[in-house]
Amino acid sequence: MTIEIIDVVVLDIDAPPSLLRNELPASNWLALRLVGTSTNRDGVGVRVVVSVGHQVKEVHPSGSYLSSNDPRLYFGLGTYDRVASVEILWPSGQRQTLTDVPAGGVMTVLEGR
Repeated sequence: MTIEIIDVVVLDIDAPPSLLRNELPASNWLALRLVGTSTNRDGVGVRVVVSVGHQVKEVHPSGSYLSSNDPRLYFGLGTYDRVASVEILWPSGQRQTLTDVPAGGVMTVLEGR
């Protein structure tokens, strides 16, 4: 398994881009790309609860004026290499629960599958 380090690029109006490099040692993380089938395709408004540290996040890719955020949700897992459960609540009201999810990559989740 390859554990990647997440860096950030910031673009400002009338300024060169800034690269924020993550210099910390690699750690375990999980990223979810949520794709709606009954609701909006981009998963906007999806709420996710990860059992490691009871982390809760929602998909909101819009930022502010002329900006956007990565629509994927990232969860830091510390020393855990697996997540016992991931609960996903879609805007349609449908719930999905994933169990025994491995760390270290981006997982695509389709609504209802």
